[in-house]
Amino acid sequence: MFCKKCGAAIPNDSRFCTECGTVVVTAAPQRVPTYVPAAPAYVPPAPKLPQASSDHPVVAAIKKLGRSPLFLIATILYTLVQMFALLQLVGGISGNADAYTLMQMLREFGLPGYTAREIAETISSVASVTGWFDWIFGILIMSGMWAVYGASVSKRPVAGTAGLSIIFVALLISMIFTCLGLLFLLIPMLAAVGFMGEEAAIIMLILFGILAGTMAFLIVYNVRIFVSISRIKASLRTGAPNHKISGFVAVICFIGGGFSLITALLTLLESVEYLQYLPAISLISMVVTLITAIVPILFGILIFMYKSKMKKFLAPITPKPVYTAPVAPVAPVAPVAPVAPVEVPVAPVVEEIPVVEVPAEEVLIEEIPEEALAEEIPAEEVTPVEEAAPVVEEEVAAEPAPAEAE
Repeated sequence: MFCKKCGAAIPNDSRFCTECGTVVVTAAPQRVPTYVPAAPAYVPPAPKLPQASSDHPVVAAIKKLGRSPLFLIATILYTLVQMFALLQLVGGISGNADAYTLMQMLREFGLPGYTAREIAETISSVASVTGWFDWIFGILIMSGMWAVYGASVSKRPVAGTAGLSIIFVALLISMIFTCLGLLFLLIPMLAAVGFMGEEAAIIMLILFGILAGTMAFLIVYNVRIFVSISRIKASLRTGAPNHKISGFVAVICFIGGGFSLITALLTLLESVEYLQYLPAISLISMVVTLITAIVPILFGILIFMYKSKMKKFLAPITPKPVYTAPVAPVAPVAPVAPVAPVEVPVAPVVEEIPVVEVPAEEVLIEEIPEEALAEEIPAEEVTPVEEAAPVVEEEVAAEPAPAEAE
């Protein structure tokens, strides 16, 4: 360290310069500020909205629809369909028949018999596996429907949404597995195109496009169902009405159910002549086909009923007209003629004449001359009045009285 005055070298810990004796001022060590990150601001969680009670008008309307006879009938019919589906899967009733029909169709397209049989067996096995998965998901959907009915009948203070959640999850998983099953069908079809003739290849490509379009349609259809279920659950939780339930789903239910119902009725009419020769399982299959066609129609009706109920809550409330007794008409009042203003004459203001007092001494009395006093004033001539003649009363001689009759 060096002295600032003389520049001599001095020890670092010295307080005075050894040459000139100047006091050495040492600067205090500077503290380097350390950065301390600020604690993040506390953001309170959003308040959880209270769930609407079962007495809320919107919740009560939804529960009333969930326990309606229409929903109960649809649930019972869907249960019967799932029971028959289990019977088909266990006994292999429809699997072998479907495989044989598919093999015959492929042979008509020009495929060799061996190739057509392999493709048909592959598709049949895939369909059997997907059939079991579909049945499992159908049982879950059936359980959700019964849970919805139970929650609607229940008198709990809060409406339950577990049944709708079960249906939502079952439909989601079912859609995923259905799309995977369609992909497994599409892959062998593409592989079989190379073994076909030109016309058969074109037909197979058309079928491929139909199946791909079907898969896309199922995805869109199920997504609409998911959105509708979510909105119904939100209305049950908050009590806010929402009529934006997919009408597309209801229309597809009507179209699909109506087409299946017409097909089943036509098949039944064609089989009337030889019903007695048909096995019992075939008759049951026809009845189940009719039931399967009726179920979506009932759900389509329920969707439109739900939409109409929610629209009533969203419609503006118009006050009822209050009856008031008619008021008798009042005769018109004749107009009043305008009154001419009356001018009141105002007397002119008379100016006060000042009274001048004259002293008595100054009053001059005019003297009348003596000659004027001496003159006589001539008297006026008076006309004499004649005296009236005296009135003489004439004596009237009394008439003699008439002689009395003897």
